[in-house]
Amino acid sequence: MDSIPFQTEGFTLERTDDKGYILDCMKGTILSSVNETERELNALWIQNTLMVVASNLKDPRNEAFILMHGNKRAGMLWLGRSNDQFTCEPIGYMLGVFIEEGFRRKGLGKELIASAEIWCKENGLLSLSLNVSATNTAARALYDGCGFSEQSVVMRKELYKK
Repeated sequence: MDSIPFQTEGFTLERTDDKGYILDCMKGTILSSVNETERELNALWIQNTLMVVASNLKDPRNEAFILMHGNKRAGMLWLGRSNDQFTCEPIGYMLGVFIEEGFRRKGLGKELIASAEIWCKENGLLSLSLNVSATNTAARALYDGCGFSEQSVVMRKELYKK
């Protein structure tokens, strides 16, 4: 699929192989999703994380799209196919969603999610899943407003505190 319908006038959502832009967006998303200590120590781990992201970008089940406003990049949407962790049903998975700073708070995030739903339906997938950091309140509010609900909760305990 070369593009996904996008309703907001002046914007298009186009399939891309521009892995550099997707990696830049994912780096920003990842850094905004960790706590302050992890963010300060990102030099110790971010390159390894981005290597995993880059590897997943090569997976033929995944497709990345850039949101364009004229000839300017406004964001990205990265989608994949997976299986539900409980039922093993084939599902769509939103691997990444990002809106550039100057385009935020204009409804484009909701529109990207609507486009992700279209992609899933066109690929015969009956549901769409994602992961979001517990501390990313803006993203959680967006996803709640788009009808997402918690399916599971990942819990973590810090064993080594400074």
